Amino acid sequence: MGSISEIDLTGLTRLQCQLVAAFTTSIDRLGATPETERLKDVWDLVVFGMVGHLRFSDITEFGSSG
Repeated sequence: MGSISEIDLTGLTRLQCQLVAAFTTSIDRLGATPETERLKDVWDLVVFGMVGHLRFSDITEFGSSG
């Protein structure tokens, strides 16, 4: 096994699954900065000192083309 994301959750208790999820989230946030987060379609607002996520993936541009 080379990565925590490769852990097979089958057969684990609910608490064990929550622990794996918490570790995964912490590892994902380890090197995150506002500068790195702004390049993503979904921002983890913890990086900015807030709670939740901000999704930009569903935003489209509207307007006339000429």
